[in-house]
Amino acid sequence: MVIKFPFKVGSFAKKICIYGIALLAILETNSVYDLNLNHMGIIKYIFVVWGVISLLSVKTIKKQTVVIAIYMILYFTIFFVVNVIYTDYVKYYFAYIFSFIIMYFLICNSQSEHEVFFAFENIILIICVFSIVFWTLGSVMGILNPTSRVLIKWGKEFYANSYFGIYFETQAEWYLGISLYRNCGIFAEAPMYVVNIILALLVELFMKEKTKILNVVILCVCIITAISFSGVILALFAIALKYYDFSRLTEKKLLIGLAMTIVGAFFVYYFSGAYVEKISSSVSRLDDYKAGFTTWISSPLFGTGFNTNTSLVSNMASFRLYNTGFSNSIMRILAQSGLYLFLLYGVAFIRGFACKGLDRKIALVTGAMYCLLLCTYSFNMLLFVAYGYSLFLTNKRLNNIKK
Repeated sequence: MVIKFPFKVGSFAKKICIYGIALLAILETNSVYDLNLNHMGIIKYIFVVWGVISLLSVKTIKKQTVVIAIYMILYFTIFFVVNVIYTDYVKYYFAYIFSFIIMYFLICNSQSEHEVFFAFENIILIICVFSIVFWTLGSVMGILNPTSRVLIKWGKEFYANSYFGIYFETQAEWYLGISLYRNCGIFAEAPMYVVNIILALLVELFMKEKTKILNVVILCVCIITAISFSGVILALFAIALKYYDFSRLTEKKLLIGLAMTIVGAFFVYYFSGAYVEKISSSVSRLDDYKAGFTTWISSPLFGTGFNTNTSLVSNMASFRLYNTGFSNSIMRILAQSGLYLFLLYGVAFIRGFACKGLDRKIALVTGAMYCLLLCTYSFNMLLFVAYGYSLFLTNKRLNNIKK
């Protein structure tokens, strides 16, 4: 059964709404625009308002989605009372849950459930093209000069060089004795950019009937210029899932492949100079799991506080006094929000993995992303979580798209 609305919205207005949702989900992922001190954190609240407006573009709403949304609100309310009400993130939490429900409604009730994802990829492709050009001609070759500077707060307050307000120099590191800016696009750090690029790559590889190689190349080049080892691994994993016939994989080939992967990974990692203050990031990543697990078992069901890092930092190794950044999403969700909110993501992953074909591959890559990158509560990932829940309401989805 469906609920029909008496008003009509034109196709152009619908497209504006969909692209607005996709753009705001991208900008919310710690973009420079959202970290600007003049209006810090405002994007998530704009998203809620824009999302409510976008719901007006939906012609009909399936009653099943309303029922599920009511259950979700009750589920989130219990978590709020137990966990969130005592933290400083009450407004953020409400924006988080309402945004998720809005995404779920839009995906389930749109004429094409892929519209917002196609818009997402198109926006990322545009950002990638601009960032590759400005990174090459500006950050690397010095042919172009920054046009202005922007004051942002990410860990600390600092000025980021801006190129016409569409590319920013926010993260410089030493590689083989050379100081080099990573291609962060419009984001505070390269990993946030890489998360968006990998999600766009999933859309191109697994949601479109015909994959455009040029788009794949642009996205992969952008990952390389971001100098992200995790991003390269995830991109190779996604491409392998798309094009390699694993049914013909023998034990011998698997062992050779694993050996080559380990040797290649060590080579790339060693020569990338990926060290921060003489502390190998691999050691810090391992400590993230240890600190996350220790924090989680202290409050396994509801966690120690939504989006609160105090307990996590207190359980980190002493050598990380000046390097308390966290690197993986799974342990952060468990530590801060416990098994209760972890189920929100786990159920979506299990539903996608239970499907055959392309949905399962999307679930595998996003699951790997949660292990390697920090994208815990970001709205771009919520889009894909909402997609996982939408699979419960349909019998025919992406699984029927030909590889």
